[in-house]
Amino acid sequence: MIQNITTNIMVEDVPESVEFYTEVLWFPIIFTVDDEKNTGFWEVLKTWNIVFAQVWDENNKIMIQEKNNLAWEIKELKWVEIWASMSFYFTVENIEDYYETCSKEWIVIRELETSWYGMKEFCITDNSGYVIMLGEQDKDFTFE
Repeated sequence: MIQNITTNIMVEDVPESVEFYTEVLWFPIIFTVDDEKNTGFWEVLKTWNIVFAQVWDENNKIMIQEKNNLAWEIKELKWVEIWASMSFYFTVENIEDYYETCSKEWIVIRELETSWYGMKEFCITDNSGYVIMLGEQDKDFTFE
């Protein structure tokens, strides 16, 4: 039986991606690994050559791994290009706050709107091109 799923995204620049996920989506960073396999917390290691990081809160976890480092572990990824072959859907509270923050610094590829199924949603891309969709149930929505 599957107990959970953790996404490991392949990126060119781990520190830049960590900045996105911690500053834009407000994930806390848990730990990082540099190219010498030293581990530690972000504040200690952010000047090192970080090749792996984890951000997570009590319900969600994302692993962020530098392309060459991940391809060293999974040889088949050596020739794979980084591109948005999947999207992330985050259910959030106070979506208007997220929209206001994100629309100032990131390209909004779908404006904030309420979907036919009652979710207020918008989409941006992260620094590696992955599509990030954020949504919150519209409390005033009813199916007709």
